[in-house]
Amino acid sequence: MKRKNAPFVALLFLPLLVLNVSCQYDYASPLPGVLDIRLHTISDSSRICFCPQNNFVLKITQVNVVRSDLAQAVVYGDIKAIKRTTGVYNTVDAHAQDSSLVIGQAALPPGDYLAILMLITPGSTAILDGYRNIPVNTLPTFDPVLTFPSIFKISEQRTTRVVLTINLDSSLVKQTDTFLFNPYYYISSVHYE
Repeated sequence: MKRKNAPFVALLFLPLLVLNVSCQYDYASPLPGVLDIRLHTISDSSRICFCPQNNFVLKITQVNVVRSDLAQAVVYGDIKAIKRTTGVYNTVDAHAQDSSLVIGQAALPPGDYLAILMLITPGSTAILDGYRNIPVNTLPTFDPVLTFPSIFKISEQRTTRVVLTINLDSSLVKQTDTFLFNPYYYISSVHYE
């Protein structure tokens, strides 16, 4: 009788042996850090002021960051987004004036980064005083990819806040009846939190 049951008992213990065998790999994977990108607008002239009646939008289709090994990572609208949608941002909004207008957030691997790339389309009109619609043109050589070169670091479980600044006084050049959009932009600050 003992010989009949022996194969069945062995089959019962086989899964337990397989489950107890585990492979451990000795490696450490760093946790991501958060990149928070904000838009800041400068307009010192009286022709384009920060008030609810004024409007000049930038349509942002894509935001990428370039790592030190030249790999690119996509930055979405917020940290919980699963894809990028075109965002329309009023550059003369009060949030753009005080640098609280968030245009992108992403959880990224820690490391050194070299630049931020932003694909934009300027609005076709600038609205001033709530009723004046002034057409906005671009040069034939206009490059819709704005490159913000600056070295910054993403640290594990920390937030890096980068403020992109656009100077409207220099970017919207007054012509006879129109504005010419020739973007003047830069990274004004990088904060580590």
